This record gives sequence, C-alpha cells and structure tokens, in this order.
Amino acid sequence: MFKAMIYPPIKDFATFANGNWDGACIKTMMAIGVFCDDREMFDCAVDYYYHGAGNGRITHYIMNDIGQCQESGRDQGHVQLGLGQLAEACEIGWHQGQDMYGAADNRLLKGFEYTAKYLLGKDVPFVAHTDVTGKYFASEIAWRGRRRIRPIYEMVWNHYENRRGTKAPFTRQIAERIQPEGAANRSDHPGYGTLLFSIPKTAATAE
Repeated sequence: MFKAMIYPPIKDFATFANGNWDGACIKTMMAIGVFCDDREMFDCAVDYYYHGAGNGRITHYIMNDIGQCQESGRDQGHVQLGLGQLAEACEIGWHQGQDMYGAADNRLLKGFEYTAKYLLGKDVPFVAHTDVTGKYFASEIAWRGRRRIRPIYEMVWNHYENRRGTKAPFTRQIAERIQPEGAANRSDHPGYGTLLFSIPKTAATAE
C-alpha cells in the first residue's frame, strides 16, 4: 500500500511549492523506506534534504545563518509546519545512523531558534528574498500565526541540548511554555513531544 498508493504522488517531491510540501515528502519517503526496508528510497529522500532543488532542502528552507526560513514572510503556522517536517525527517534519520540534525552547521537549530525567538515576542532580523521557484517574495516577517505554537519543539530541544550538549535557549523556552505538548493540529506532527521525546542528558552532556 505504501509503495503503490502513497509513494507515487511524492516521489518527485514538490519543487513547485513552498518548502513545507517538500518537508512532508522527505519525512514520508524516509519513513516508507525504513518500514519497507527500501534503502534506495530512503537514500533518495536524505539526498534531497541536503541537495534538493526545491524549497524544502535544508539550506533553501532555512535560507541563511540567522535562521530565517523560506516561509517566515508568509505566516508562522506554515513556518512551524515546515520546520517540524524537517525535524521529523532528522529524527528518523538519527535512528538510522544519519546526523541530519547537524547538517550545514546545525542549520535546523538556527531555524528553530529564530522562529522560537520571534514567537516569544522578540524582534529578529529579516532579509527580503524570493524563493527558489521565483513565485514567492517576502519583504518583511509575517505577524500572522505568531500566537499559535505548534507542538514541535520538545523533540528538537531534547536532541540538541540533551543528546548533543548544544544550547537551544529559545527552543527550550517555547517548549517549556507549552509543556506538556499535546496533540498536533490536524495530525501534521506526532505531537505529545513531552511524552515521546523527553530524554535525560547523556553522560557526555550532563553538567
């Protein structure tokens, strides 16, 4: 069923759309690859995360080192959707021996920190830009959706701070604000991150 019904619509990703579409394709394809023991499918999705042509590639979605995201000028709901999709792909990859979280000097963390800081009511820099499709231009960060926090932060905070010992102060603050994480909006994400992803500090990172 996965290969016959779900895979065909996503096999070419979504190079025509905002990056959250690509993110959904990446994480779904990776999950199918794991479940069906299809290494070629899994590797294709991982390669797209690093090198894909669309907005969902890690360095296209989180477009610079300040952490600004391709959809930061659209609305904060879609930004969190895209970030959550990419984070979930990273978590799948982590359990298959892939450190996608660390790609491009922890670019995913920079996107989470930038977005969390803005959602916490703080100012962040913004660079006017046009996406890789040429269809979407943003001149300023979007206020819409700023008050609605998606349950995507606990997993990322636990990975960077407790697994790796890398500080994620704004991600931690926003995770703590909504603890315990509940169900995800429309099942876009696993949700329940406090239950599923809270982990103790490792011996290497414990103070």
